[in-house]
Amino acid sequence: MQEITILDKNYLDATQYTLARCQGVPQGYLYNITESLNIFKLLKSFAIEYQDIYKQIEKNINGFYIVDENSIWLDELMTTYGLPNVIFPDITTAKEKALAINIMRYLKTLNSIESYQAFLLLLGYSVKIYSINETLEGNISFNYNLPISFSNSTSTKDKLTYFVYVETDSQNLEEFYNIGDAFPLDFVLPDNDFYIVKKILDFIKPDYIIFEYITKTEKTLFGIT
Repeated sequence: MQEITILDKNYLDATQYTLARCQGVPQGYLYNITESLNIFKLLKSFAIEYQDIYKQIEKNINGFYIVDENSIWLDELMTTYGLPNVIFPDITTAKEKALAINIMRYLKTLNSIESYQAFLLLLGYSVKIYSINETLEGNISFNYNLPISFSNSTSTKDKLTYFVYVETDSQNLEEFYNIGDAFPLDFVLPDNDFYIVKKILDFIKPDYIIFEYITKTEKTLFGIT
């Protein structure tokens, strides 16, 4: 967003502004004023105060829309965006507050699976989100779910279900414990990123979207490449 300017550019130079104002009155003492006179210095000091007030107003207005660590609105905006939250549970410094506010503002623009992935990548998590059409179920005429349920067509609920796979290098242990098993063992704990991503997505997703979180083994079972 472009910064809002309420102070006319002609007012930015206090000397020129003072001279212009003096020469704008009916002819008389002020009309012939020069920079060397004490009255000019007095009037110029008023012009400088005038500038400072309007510059501060500009800063406060822009600070509401263009948030940085110097904005006076940090605490108010923190409350507006429900911070701290599961995405930013620990916020202490002004810099952290500004970052969290701007991220939460960006969150309001998410409207596609690609944008959710980009948002999580911005937070440092590599995540792939797949629709049912990208699975074996979505590419065969006989539809089924796990646990298996028989139906002739994909339900409305299934059309709004997405599979979330958190890409991490820490799933080797999980794979080791599940060698030869058709399904992952419940007691095997995947990488911590999985839980953080789940908390974030469950917090930000609309109510009508269902996210099913899958492991590498389940990803293979669903035929997702």
